[in-house]
Amino acid sequence: MTKRVTISLEQDRARVLYARKRGRGYVIEDILTLDYSELDRFLDSEKTKGFYVCASFSDYLQNTLYLPPTGRSKLRKLLELELSRTVNYPEGFVFTYFDLGKTVIEGHTKKEIFAVSVPQRQVKEYLSIFKRHNKRVKCLLPDFLSLLNIVPYTDYPVLYIYSKRTERIMFLVERGRLYFYRSFSAISETIDDIDFQNINMTVNYCKQKLGAEAAVAMFIGDPEFSQNLAVDPVIPVANMAMPEDFELRGSSLALSRSDIILPLSLLRKKKAPDLLPSEYRLEGYLQTYLKAASIVFALSALLLAGLTVNNVINIRDNQRQIKMIRSQLTGLPELISELNTVRAEYNTYRVPLKYLIAYRESPSPLNLLIALPKALSERIKIKSIKINSSVHDKKISFIIEGLVKTSSMAEFQSMVNEFVSGIRSVKGIKDIRTSYNLERRDFIVKGWY
Repeated sequence: MTKRVTISLEQDRARVLYARKRGRGYVIEDILTLDYSELDRFLDSEKTKGFYVCASFSDYLQNTLYLPPTGRSKLRKLLELELSRTVNYPEGFVFTYFDLGKTVIEGHTKKEIFAVSVPQRQVKEYLSIFKRHNKRVKCLLPDFLSLLNIVPYTDYPVLYIYSKRTERIMFLVERGRLYFYRSFSAISETIDDIDFQNINMTVNYCKQKLGAEAAVAMFIGDPEFSQNLAVDPVIPVANMAMPEDFELRGSSLALSRSDIILPLSLLRKKKAPDLLPSEYRLEGYLQTYLKAASIVFALSALLLAGLTVNNVINIRDNQRQIKMIRSQLTGLPELISELNTVRAEYNTYRVPLKYLIAYRESPSPLNLLIALPKALSERIKIKSIKINSSVHDKKISFIIEGLVKTSSMAEFQSMVNEFVSGIRSVKGIKDIRTSYNLERRDFIVKGWY
């Protein structure tokens, strides 16, 4: 059974869930509740290297955009361009989105997109919790998007509510698609009249602004309701049933559904892209590549060394046989014939030995790949890397294509120059040439070493 460890980072605590895949569902083996100092000690001792994480984002922006129909890769670039005009986080932003389908506006077919943006600073703070313990985050979702993974499919709008200690989360979902999200502070852990007033106002807002009338207000988990409720909800209220494909065991049986629902929701397949920055993903890909490349190089070296030793042993055996034959032979022609045979056998190994020596003297592409993440900055995006190695010339050539996210030409040139300076730090670099396209803000760096 496949093991998965999920972590929900909440206001003053973290919940760690251990689960194993069984059939189409999961067996929940254990759940830990930790404060953040205990979480540091847990990450130091835990053997698992990769985690699925959800967290709360106090600062966020949501937008509904209408874009021309296009493919997924181009759609993300268009979204980033459109959001950069309205999202004003100084340190940059990370976003996720939902494709709500096609609609016709003024006779033109458009894609309706619901996007949620969060500050990159807060994303990096969450990632740093794991990075300082040499752990990787495989998936990072806002808590409400993680909850979206476990809500049932309905062909009518449903307003979902999740209650935290001092906060309430609401999001409107229809046919598995997210149309609206909001969070607001609460004065107590129990659901009271203020909460129902907020629910009623949210229902009316969605009806007037979005044209979506929620059919039911569905509470996620098992929140506690006040005994002195005086405000009547404008729509029916119900509690969402727990998914049937989760089997609870051990300590998870003693916790309420509200306590386990967040880490539990990370077990389901995500319905929207997560919030991991592209630079973080690239760093993970490079680490995986370097580990695999190191193993391949080590195995190749061992194999070639073994072949070399075997060849040397064979040559020595042949030399001993020649001496033995020489002592036994009385005729020179027979001796010359045997010697030519031995030389012919030796020549069969000359080419691989020569190739091995030339390969070991050639520079390694790892020097460039290791230096590349250090040279990158937050606004530089690498589009492609091409590396060619020549055993005969004993040099490596490379071409790096990148893009700078800035509107200033001076800043564009400065950031490219800093990036090139970082590449020049690679030992053995002989020549670097840089070309720019100021209109598209992209560049190409060529060099060899």
